[in-house]
Amino acid sequence: MVFWSCTIYEVNSEAESELKNFLRNWNKFVYDTIRFMDKELNLTLAVNAQNRNSYGELYSLDLDIPLKVRSREYGEFTVPLLREAHLQFYNEPRELKGLVAIFLSKSSQIYLIRAFKKLLMNNVGRTLTPFYRIMFRLRQKFNDLVREFEEVKEVKLSGIEDPYIKSMELRGERLDESDLMRTFIELSRRVESFAVTYEGKRYILSSDGSILTFQGMDRKDPIVVGNISVSYTHLRAHETSLHLVCRLLL
Repeated sequence: MVFWSCTIYEVNSEAESELKNFLRNWNKFVYDTIRFMDKELNLTLAVNAQNRNSYGELYSLDLDIPLKVRSREYGEFTVPLLREAHLQFYNEPRELKGLVAIFLSKSSQIYLIRAFKKLLMNNVGRTLTPFYRIMFRLRQKFNDLVREFEEVKEVKLSGIEDPYIKSMELRGERLDESDLMRTFIELSRRVESFAVTYEGKRYILSSDGSILTFQGMDRKDPIVVGNISVSYTHLRAHETSLHLVCRLLL
């Protein structure tokens, strides 16, 4: 079974100082509210841990996301679901500066980015995108992947789904049955993916910046997965004999 591990983004330089100020000060931010049993409940983003490591700064966050559930007695209603997220901001090596690895499922990342956008709007007074998606040209650099990793094989991904997608709705329509999701699936078919072995574990690297793992864990270790993300992002670094890798960003 495949599990989402992390997604690599480029940090918007205009938003970076505000984002890090929030994170470094152990702040808490209410980014939305939901109705639950005639009560209004806050959806909150809060910092619960932070430390510096050899790559840069690692933050652990608590993120409330809305989850629609059904019961025989109460019918359908929305409850807050607590998700743990980890953000690794890269400062070292120099070629990785400005990137962040987000350890959180794709469906929950939607709410994390929404929370940061709301935070930036409150603090800066204008709409800012906190992170930009990046693309890697993996197939064109297949030989570099072979030198960097073991057992490199291109794979076609299908049947990968986040269980929370099935419980979400968009404008009253089930997300897994929506035109938006069908479009997403079609776009996903264009993503290049390669299975590699790194330090004895199997991973899938995708050209959309996603890293998946075959090792399912109740709680993902951001330090362990951080190792593969660093090796992965090295592929964008530079063309030198020292690293044996080339830039893969479009």
